[in-house]
Amino acid sequence: MSLKKRYGDSILESQLRESINKGWNSIEVSKYEKFNNIENTTAEYSQRAEKRLENMKTHAHMLGEDSSWFNDPKYGEEYKKILIEHKNKA
Repeated sequence: MSLKKRYGDSILESQLRESINKGWNSIEVSKYEKFNNIENTTAEYSQRAEKRLENMKTHAHMLGEDSSWFNDPKYGEEYKKILIEHKNKA
């Protein structure tokens, strides 16, 4: 796990405990950094953006409007465009 490599065992353990207590589906370095105001490099941001786009495409295919991306305040509009593109291909 890159969270462990980057921040160590104690951070990984605290994130795992928090994910269990709060019912999260996953833990990610990007989310940890976002909520702890840790700055990232441009290359890391680009990789996250690509991963987010692929995740949105998967959600569009599998979940459609039921995806958490659909009402996301930051990325909802981008997701809705992807969803429309997916529906037009089908």
